[in-house]
Amino acid sequence: MNIKELRKQSKLTQDEFAKAFGISVVTLRSYETGKANPSAKIRTLIKKAYGVELDDTVEAVPAKKEKSGTKKQSEPRIIIQSPYGGEVTVFSILAKVGDVDTIYIRTDHNKAYWVKGTKSGSVDLW
Repeated sequence: MNIKELRKQSKLTQDEFAKAFGISVVTLRSYETGKANPSAKIRTLIKKAYGVELDDTVEAVPAKKEKSGTKKQSEPRIIIQSPYGGEVTVFSILAKVGDVDTIYIRTDHNKAYWVKGTKSGSVDLW
């Protein structure tokens, strides 16, 4: 069973499921789309809560088959430019802040402000 199937069988929204396991919706989406695997901690919590093991696969949802001659659509890149030069991507920000609930970007402050539960902080963008 994969994490998306489990969430849907539980009739929970992504937000509800993410909060139940102490992860952000962004992290849950990365699990559901196969861009990341749940950590051992998350797998253990899910096993305790539901009594099931998650599939040991990076691809959480089956790949869509492409028709011959069609070009695979990729996700758009988001690049944030500093008013003083330089740029940063969403993935580089996520790598700096880790697993959080919310991220606020202030390029004029050169900061990514983050919130996780009752804790908050900031990291430099550049």
